[in-house]
Amino acid sequence: MASEFIGAIVGAVSGTVYAVINPDEDAELDNPRLLLLQAHPETLPPYDEEKDEQPPPIPGEREPMAMVRIPRGDYMAALTMQDVADIIARLTQR
Repeated sequence: MASEFIGAIVGAVSGTVYAVINPDEDAELDNPRLLLLQAHPETLPPYDEEKDEQPPPIPGEREPMAMVRIPRGDYMAALTMQDVADIIARLTQR
């Protein structure tokens, strides 16, 4: 069975896209090992007061990851990674 979704591993706090997963089947996106990737806060963007974005985690801790399922058609229509980030923001209401 073909996959209807593309998976994106994003920082749960920052929304930064760390990985994109093109699965053979949608069930592959349920694998919890995909969320073991963690980012160190120094690699996260700084707090943006104009956008009122949530600041990164406390220094020394690692940011938790989240899986966002992007409909394949929306992903294929994206021309840049910024387009992908915008789709993720819309799906997660950031």
